[in-house]
Amino acid sequence: MTRIDDVINTCGHRISTGRLEEVINEHPDVVESAVVGFDDEIRGETPLAYVVLKGKGTENMSNDQIKKIQNGINE
Repeated sequence: MTRIDDVINTCGHRISTGRLEEVINEHPDVVESAVVGFDDEIRGETPLAYVVLKGKGTENMSNDQIKKIQNGINE
């Protein structure tokens, strides 16, 4: 199995972790990401993203900027 074939099952939907990583990595402040399935009692699995940001990460970001990134990922 390759990383492209890795999927998680959430609420009966099969979601490609590789595709989620591609979308996250399109953000200009993201260097790299990894998405894994996180066990959830109700949904089965939910996506959990580990993200490496460029520079000093969120150190110089306002709370509004951090929320914007989080909301963009959650969409």
